[in-house]
Amino acid sequence: MKKFVISLASAVVICAFAWCLFVRELAPPSTQARWVEGLYARKEAAARLASNKPKVLIIGGSGVHYGYSAEEITKLTGNTTLNFGIHAGLGASYILHRAKDSLRPGDTAVLALEPHLYVPTVPSDVLSEYVLHYDWSYLLQVDFITAVRIIFGFGPTNVLRIAYLASVPWNSPLARPETVSATGDETVKVSALSTEATRAVLSKAPPMQPNAPPEIPPYLGDFLKWAHENSIRVVQAWTPMLGKPTYTSDRYKAYYATIANWYRDNGAAALDDPSIFFLSIDDMFDYWLHANERGRDKASTILSERLLKTG
Repeated sequence: MKKFVISLASAVVICAFAWCLFVRELAPPSTQARWVEGLYARKEAAARLASNKPKVLIIGGSGVHYGYSAEEITKLTGNTTLNFGIHAGLGASYILHRAKDSLRPGDTAVLALEPHLYVPTVPSDVLSEYVLHYDWSYLLQVDFITAVRIIFGFGPTNVLRIAYLASVPWNSPLARPETVSATGDETVKVSALSTEATRAVLSKAPPMQPNAPPEIPPYLGDFLKWAHENSIRVVQAWTPMLGKPTYTSDRYKAYYATIANWYRDNGAAALDDPSIFFLSIDDMFDYWLHANERGRDKASTILSERLLKTG
């Protein structure tokens, strides 16, 4: 039995390495993966340039990328602020792991995670593809089972689909790293891209689900502990989102309080009620977590006030 287990483990490792090598060297990365890599290149470079003094990093998914203006927050607060929003499909565990590299003692980490990022999930194909193409080192940072899930979470079907899509020119002004500013902000005027179709999608968007696990997710707890040990202040915020009347119900209020208590119990500044970050449909772009410029400016003003109040 021992020999069988060793042989099986060896076969898994060999297959995993061969698949990693094939994907990185022979399979073309998707537009999505290239966008993520380009975002990290620009945003991490901005963080390095600002490392000589305390800075504020707004951390989250694409809701942060489109929903906040670090440039405007810098003007309103006087504190150097960078937009560290990235693709939420990477998952909160990876997003928080990667953000650590750009934080230094004395910095402030504003966590404005999308609601679904508070629910632990298995690695997504977005994370799998990105790691296989651009960040093999992450496989050494996670446990064996997670590493296997990441490696084999991006299969031959994904490779064939992306290879086909690669033959089609990408003509959209979105998902282009070159449109990211020196503060990590998106510079495309997304309101000009809104259509009746995108508005219809927004109007039909179901409400977010107030699902919160009974205990703080391990990746969030680990990040808050790490931040405390490294003298990094953490402030909880919310992703700007399309507001709905149901969000004022007791069920949702309990959900907000649960998440806020996770932060508060771990030494972070918390905000129980996200309603100040709720936006109207006129302030949104193509998704219930993607603000347009009007929504972004409103949310940035609100977050600036929040940061000034927390000191």
